[in-house]
Amino acid sequence: MCKKITFSVIIPTYNSLKTIERCVNSVLDQSFKNFEILVVDDGSNKETKNLQKKILKKNNKIRLFSNSKNYGVSKSRNLAISKAKGDFIIFLDSDDYLFRNYLEDIFKIIKSKN
Repeated sequence: MCKKITFSVIIPTYNSLKTIERCVNSVLDQSFKNFEILVVDDGSNKETKNLQKKILKKNNKIRLFSNSKNYGVSKSRNLAISKAKGDFIIFLDSDDYLFRNYLEDIFKIIKSKN
């Protein structure tokens, strides 16, 4: 039986070659495992797109979407929201990362507040 997806972590990217791998890995390394990662490429260069495809192969929790051109972060986030399966949405910029227990801590807060 598949665990229910609790969090959809949305990561819009644009030419994030130097930062996207660390960002995605910080989510994959979470102690809390009921999540999916939605990466939305916003018209990046070919080198960045190739790296994103490589990252995508790391884990089946990652889904990659692409805009045909650079529309901006809002449109990218909205695309991912429409595809998200989680109960809660978390936005993460491609040049940022999560601390290891971040999702677990957020989940505990949510559960304590009902």
